[in-house]
Amino acid sequence: MRVSNLLLLGCFFFSFLNRASAQIFQKLEVHGKVVDKKNNYTLSTATVSLFDADSVLISYLITNTYGDFSIKKDKLKFPCQLRISNIGYAIKIIELKSNPKDNIFNLGEIDLQHQYIMLNEVEIKLAPVTLNGDTLEFNPAAFKLDSNAVLDDLLKEIPNVTVWNDGQITVNGREIKSLVVNGKQFFGSDFNIATKNLPSKIIQKVQVYNKNEKGTSNPLDSLLEMNIKLKKGMEKGVFGKASGGMGTSKYYEGEGSLNYFSTKLQVSIAAMTNNTNKIADDLQMLLKNSTYKAGISDLDYQSNFTIPGLNRVKSVGTNFVYDLFKIPKLARTNEISGSYFRQNLNLEQQINTTSLRYNGIDDQNSEIDNTVSRKNIINDKLALKYTLLTGSSNLVVNAQKSDILKDQNRSISTTARNYNLQLLSSYNGLQQVEEDNSNYRFSVKYEFDPKLTNYKQFSVPFSASYVSSISNNNANTMINTVFSSNTTPSASKNYNRIRNAERQINRNQIDLNVDLDQLVFGRSSAKVNISAQANIDLRDDFRDDKVWDGLGTFKKLNTYLTNVNQANLGTYTYGLEFAKNYNRFLTDRFHKSINISFNPKVLNNIFSSKGFNERQKIMRSENTFLPEAKISLFKQVFGKYRTRLSMNYDVDVNYPTLDQFVPIVDSTEVYNLRGGNLNLYQEKINSVRLQFSRENFNNNSFIYQMGAGLNFSSNKIVDSILVSSDNRQQIISTNADGYLMFNFDGQIRKSIKFKSSDLKLQLNGNVTRTHMPTYLNNLSLINKQWQSTVSFSLSYTYKKIVNLELKETGEFYQFEQMSANNKFSGTTLIHSLNSSFLLTKRLSINSNININTNKSSGLDNKNFTIWNIYIVQRFLKQSNAEIKLSGLDLLKQNQNIQNKIGANYFTTVTQNSLSRYFLLSLSFYPRKFGK
Repeated sequence: MRVSNLLLLGCFFFSFLNRASAQIFQKLEVHGKVVDKKNNYTLSTATVSLFDADSVLISYLITNTYGDFSIKKDKLKFPCQLRISNIGYAIKIIELKSNPKDNIFNLGEIDLQHQYIMLNEVEIKLAPVTLNGDTLEFNPAAFKLDSNAVLDDLLKEIPNVTVWNDGQITVNGREIKSLVVNGKQFFGSDFNIATKNLPSKIIQKVQVYNKNEKGTSNPLDSLLEMNIKLKKGMEKGVFGKASGGMGTSKYYEGEGSLNYFSTKLQVSIAAMTNNTNKIADDLQMLLKNSTYKAGISDLDYQSNFTIPGLNRVKSVGTNFVYDLFKIPKLARTNEISGSYFRQNLNLEQQINTTSLRYNGIDDQNSEIDNTVSRKNIINDKLALKYTLLTGSSNLVVNAQKSDILKDQNRSISTTARNYNLQLLSSYNGLQQVEEDNSNYRFSVKYEFDPKLTNYKQFSVPFSASYVSSISNNNANTMINTVFSSNTTPSASKNYNRIRNAERQINRNQIDLNVDLDQLVFGRSSAKVNISAQANIDLRDDFRDDKVWDGLGTFKKLNTYLTNVNQANLGTYTYGLEFAKNYNRFLTDRFHKSINISFNPKVLNNIFSSKGFNERQKIMRSENTFLPEAKISLFKQVFGKYRTRLSMNYDVDVNYPTLDQFVPIVDSTEVYNLRGGNLNLYQEKINSVRLQFSRENFNNNSFIYQMGAGLNFSSNKIVDSILVSSDNRQQIISTNADGYLMFNFDGQIRKSIKFKSSDLKLQLNGNVTRTHMPTYLNNLSLINKQWQSTVSFSLSYTYKKIVNLELKETGEFYQFEQMSANNKFSGTTLIHSLNSSFLLTKRLSINSNININTNKSSGLDNKNFTIWNIYIVQRFLKQSNAEIKLSGLDLLKQNQNIQNKIGANYFTTVTQNSLSRYFLLSLSFYPRKFGK
C-alpha cells in the first residue's frame, strides 16, 4: 500500500470519527462572578469545573482577582453542570440545560456559603481541581479510572493536561520541565519511570506550580514543575521487570530490573542482554525501557534497524539516592547518590562507502571503501554525588570515573577512479587495535543567593566552581598497509608498522561569579544589576609515541614518528555583566517585561609546546575582546497566552591544536595526510540568535516556537586540500574569510481533545545553510551546503482502544562549489504508520511500517520497507504479566543507508544490519506499593 493511500485512509478514519462525535455536541458560553455576599468580597481563587451530561470533567479554570470567570466550548453534550468550589466553602452545583439563545449563560453573582465541618462529618463531594495558594491541585479520586491505571492514565483524563507521544507533558499549554514525587526526583529525570509505574490509586493529589530556576531572581524565568503527592502509608514501594525471549536465527533477549523507594532511599538494579540491536548506553535508559504501563504496551524499545552491524550486548547497572535528613524536607536537599554501569558490546560490521570527491573545476573522482570490522568494547562508569540545598546556600560535589577497553580487528579495501572510471589507486589495509581509555573527573560548585530566602543582612551573592579532569589513553596498534598508485608508481608503498601511543590530558577549570549590586548601590534596590565573572581554564596534553617498522624480530624503531611532546593551553576570561529589567503588570490581567543585558569580556589564550621534535617548540599569546548582549521581551495575558521573544549576540573563540600547527605525519594514512601551518591563529566566530515562542492556555494545547541564527567569521579555521592524481589528499589547516552559517528551526504542537478521543499534531523542522571557504588544489572556493530535516506526525487515540500515528520524515542534502560547477545532492524519506489496537482488555496487536527512500547524486535510488508486528497478551490479576510474539522486518528488505557531506565530497554509506526474525518473549512486572 502506497503511503499516500495510507494517509488518505487515516484522514478519512479521523474525519468519520470526529463527524460522528460532533453530531451530539452543542456550543456553550457561560460567564459569572464568584462572591462571598456575607462578608462582601469576591473570591479570586475559586475553582470552576465544567462537567458534561455523562459527568465527565470537560474543563476547569480559576477565577481572577475580581472573581470573574468565562468558559467557551465549541462542542459539549447537554445537559451539563458547573461545580464551583473554594477552600472553606461548600461546593455549589449549577445545572445548565440547552436553550434556544445559542446556549449563552450569564449567571451574574454566584454566592458561596461557608462550610463548617464537625469532627464526625465526612465530605462526600470532591472538587477535581483546586487552587491552593499558587499551586494547582488535581484530585485523582474525582476521575473514573481502571483499577490497574497508572499516573499516565490519570494525566490523560485531566482536561487541559496533554501527554505527548514523546513523553512531554503540558498543562494549560505550558510544558512541565520537572516532575517529582513527594518533592524529589523519582529514579532520575525521566518522566516515564513515574508516569508509567506509579498506580493512580496510591496518589493523593497532583500539584502544578512555578519554580524559580537557579541563577535567576526574575519570576518570569520560572519553570513549571509537577509534584506527585502520594497517600499516607504509600511512600514505600517496589516495582520492576523480568523478561526473556528466544527467536529464529538464534536471536535472544533478556531484561531485568528491580526498584525500591521509601521516604529516604531510592535504589535500582537492572541488567539486559540481547543480540537484536537493543542497546542501552546508561542505566537511565535501562530503567526507562523496563516500565509497566497499563493498557496498550509501549513499543518505544524495539530492535533498532538503523544501528550498523550485528550487535551482542550485555549491560548491568545500579544506582541509589539516600536522604541524609532525619526527616525528609520539601524544597530542601541533603542527599548522597551514586551509580555504576557496565556494558560489554560485541560488534560485527560490514560497511560499503561510496564517495564523490571534487578536485577542482569539472573534475570528479569516485572512491569506494569496503570495511569489515569486529569490535569488543567494555565500558565501566562509576559516579558519586553529594547535594546540599538549603535555600540561600547550595553545594554540589561530583566524582566520576570511566574506563573503556577496546579490542578491534579491521580490514579495509579502497579503490579510487576518475570520471571515466579509470583506476587511479587502490589500498588494502589490516589493523589490530587494543585501547585502554580511563577518565577521572571531580567537580565542586557552591552558590550563595540570599534573595531566594529574603535574607535581611548585608551580603554579596556569588557562585564558585572548580572542575578537575584527567584522561589517560593507551593504544597498541598493528597496521599492514599496501598502497598502489596507477598514476604515480613510485608512490606505491607497503608498510608493516607497530605503534604504542600513550596520552594524558589534564584539565583544571575555575569559575567565579559575584553579584556587585549591594557593593555598588548598597542595600537600596539596584536599578541596574551588575556582576563580575572570572574563568580560568588550564589544559595540559602529554603524548609519548613509540613506532616500529616491520614485525617480530625484524621490527626497527622509526625515529621520525617516535616522539614525546607536551602542549599547554591556558585560557583566562574576565568580564562584567550589566542587566536591566523593565516590568508592567495589572494583577490577574497581564504582565509585560523587557530584559536587557550587556556582557563585555576579555579573553587571553596562552599556548606553548615542547618535545623531541624541534619544530614543535611553540610559544603563542593572543588577546581578544568578546562583547555579548541579550534582549528579551515577555508578555503574558493571564488565562489566554504567553509569548517570549529574545535576541542574543555572542562570540566564540577556538584555538588551534598542536596537530594543526605541527603534526607528525604518519604515511600509513594514505588518502588523508595532514600537514601543519605555523601561521595559523585562533578563529573567532560571531553568533546572532533570534528566538520566539507562544503558549496558548486552553484545553486544546497549542504551542509553537521558532528560531533563526547567523554565525559568521573572517578568520575561520578551514582546510586547504591538495588532491594528487591518484586521489590522495594532503590537508593543511588555514584561516579564511567568508564563513557564514544560517540556521532556522521551528516546532508546532497542537492537541484537540474530544469526549472519548484525542488528536495530536506535531511539526518539527530544521534548515541549515553554510558558506564554507576552502582551498582546493590552490583554487579558492566557497562550499555551499544546505541541509534540512522536517518531520510531521499526526496521532489519534480513541478510548485507549485505538492508537494511530502517521509520520513523515525527510532529510535533504545539497552541496555546491561556487565557481567550480560542482553540484550533488541527496534525499532520505521515511513514511511511517504506527498502530496499536486493544482487541480485548488484555489482548493487543501493534504494528509499525516504515517505507524508506534514499536518493543520491550519481547513484541508483534505493527503496526498502521495514514492517514489524507484535501481539501482546496480558494476564494475572494486576495484568502485570505478558506474553509477546514479535515479527520484525517481515518483508526482509532492510538496508542501512546514510548520507554525509564533507568539505569537498558527498558520501553514501551502506552497512549490514538486522534482517527478518521472529521472537517469543515472556515478561513479568513485580509491583507492590505501601507497607
